[in-house]
Amino acid sequence: MELMFSSRIFRASYREAIAYALKNGYGGIEWYLNDFRLPLNPVKLDAFFMALDEAGLYTSFHLPTTDVEVGHQDPLVAQASLGYLKMYVKLLSPWLSSRRYRPPLTIHVGANSIPMEELHWERTVANLAELAEMVNTAGGVLCLENLKWGWASDPESFLELVERSGVMVTFDAGHARSSPPVREGRVSLAELVKTLAPRIVHVHLYAYEDLNTGVHIPPRSWGELAEAYGALRPLGARGWVLELPDLEGLERTRAVLESAVEERASC
Repeated sequence: MELMFSSRIFRASYREAIAYALKNGYGGIEWYLNDFRLPLNPVKLDAFFMALDEAGLYTSFHLPTTDVEVGHQDPLVAQASLGYLKMYVKLLSPWLSSRRYRPPLTIHVGANSIPMEELHWERTVANLAELAEMVNTAGGVLCLENLKWGWASDPESFLELVERSGVMVTFDAGHARSSPPVREGRVSLAELVKTLAPRIVHVHLYAYEDLNTGVHIPPRSWGELAEAYGALRPLGARGWVLELPDLEGLERTRAVLESAVEERASC
C-alpha cells in the first residue's frame, strides 16, 4: 500500500510536489492532468520523466475531465475527447513502457455532473474500450472512476460500463459516500466495493464530496473512513490517493488514517 496525494495541491509545479512527497514520506503522487498539463516540447517532457525516475515514487495519472467526455452525445465532442486522451497516452507511452508495474490512468464518464442526456451509452462503451486497449499496449491500465452522480454512481450501470469496455476501477470512497445509492441506503459502501472488487486496482480516499461545492472534504474522525478502509484494504490495491485539494486537508486525512491503522496494529 503506497500512500499518495494528488498533484492538484501544487498545480503545475511538479518539482515542488515531488519534493514534498520525498520530505514527508509519501509513497507516490497522482498527477492530476486538469492542472498539470503534459508539455509537447520533448525537452520539457523528458525533464518531467527524469524527475519521476530520480524520485522513484509510485506514480498514477488522472486524465483531464473539465473539457473531455468520450461518450458525449455529440460525435464531434466525443471524438475530439477520445483523440485528446489518446494524445496523452502517446506522450506517456515511452515512460509507461519502462515501468515494472502498470501505472493506473484514471478516467471519468459523466464528469462535473453533466446530465446523462448529454451522453451516448454505446459510444461511451466503445470509446472506453478503444482507449483501454491503447493504454494497455502502452504499459498502463485504464481505470474508470465511480462518481457521485450519473451512470458512474449507480452500481448496475457502472458495473456494466466496466465489464463491457474492459476497463479496471479506481474506487473513490468520497464519491461513493456522496452518491444517491449510498446516501439513500439502497446499498452500503461495503456492498458497492464487494460488487466491484475484482476490478478495483486503485483507490481515492477522503470523507466525502460536498454536493454543493464539489470540494473533497477531509474526515473529522475515523468513522468517516472506517467502512471504506475495511472494505478496500483486503483487495490489495497498491495506490491509495488521499485526494484532497490542499495541504491542510491532506495532512488531516493522513493523521486520521495513520492513527487508526497504528491503533489496530497494536491491538
